[in-house]
Amino acid sequence: MALVGLLATRAPAAGGAADEAPQVDVKALIEKARELKVAVDYTAARDFLKKSFDAGVRDRLLAIELAETELFLGLAAPAAARFEVALLWNENDVEIMFWSALAEKAAGRDEKAAALLTKALRAAGDDENRLYEMAEIFLRRGALSLAGVIYERILALYPRESQFDVFASLHLAQYYMLVGKNDKAAEVLKRAKKPMEFGDVDILAPHEADYWIAIFTALGQLESGNLDAGLDRLRDAAARYPIGMAADALVVRELQKAGRSDEAAGAYALVLRRLIAALGNDPEDADAYHSIALLAAISQRDTKAGLGYCQWAMDMKPFTAEYYDTQAALLYSAGRYDKALVSQNRAIDLVTSQRWVEAGAFAPMAWRRLDILEKLGLKPPRAYRRFD
Repeated sequence: MALVGLLATRAPAAGGAADEAPQVDVKALIEKARELKVAVDYTAARDFLKKSFDAGVRDRLLAIELAETELFLGLAAPAAARFEVALLWNENDVEIMFWSALAEKAAGRDEKAAALLTKALRAAGDDENRLYEMAEIFLRRGALSLAGVIYERILALYPRESQFDVFASLHLAQYYMLVGKNDKAAEVLKRAKKPMEFGDVDILAPHEADYWIAIFTALGQLESGNLDAGLDRLRDAAARYPIGMAADALVVRELQKAGRSDEAAGAYALVLRRLIAALGNDPEDADAYHSIALLAAISQRDTKAGLGYCQWAMDMKPFTAEYYDTQAALLYSAGRYDKALVSQNRAIDLVTSQRWVEAGAFAPMAWRRLDILEKLGLKPPRAYRRFD
């Protein structure tokens, strides 16, 4: 529907609903629509939500759900118009301001999007708890760009000893890695290292933080075309933190990408031998099975075997978000996108069941889910990933 048509609808009464609007259970409507979206039937979900919206239901949650559904169908202009109308009903609603900025960005109206984003940040204020809660909303919905903007705001406002500042740093480091800003990821994690070491936030030990700082730095070198320097830094990180496996797996992946297949195979065999030996020492350790699966997922080799090891881990420790996430990555590599989406959704459900998403654990899951949905024919806006 055109903006003019949307503006012609009746404004809501003081209670938030239009006069003579049908009485409906909006929560039930949204749950039904989300069931349809889990089945990747976004068109049916949009039609279902739009029916109530067009009938006069003027609920902010309904408007957000409907407009976001339209965004994933590539209907950025109608979604932006819908958010604009929702702001007429709720002119001080900060969440809708942020959504409106994203929709305008998706519609290609960069100047208007930037103005709305500035307005939303100003309206969000400087209360650290409120800002973090707002970032959580967009993180959980997969709007990583908006979450990232708010985390940057928190870091600009608050001292390094703040608990929310540390959490925001960890989320932001992961986000920067995903958008290819690995030097910034390393910088942000360095900032958080000291508060984590001496403060009350027990998330990463100093040597583990150093490990990830080295990985981010190496990825930055690799992206700048400095293959040998990046590989050397990854190998050094692996040697300094032998219980880790990500650096080893990245070495294999980068060697393979560079066409150095024999070296990649040799490096993979060495790591695999170590992990299988560890598994032999404790065959009841689910994490040991998962480590082998994760090696296959990150290095993008031996996907079939990796899925087998991942299933063993899941059989031993069901309802483990990290295992479902690894399974989704392996299924994605195998081109089994429908099954990958099921696993990714389960991982996300498990991670988001807590009040706050574990710092640094969620952004890659949300990013891969966007990748999967694209493979299944949807059109998640680029603005969900980046706002620049």
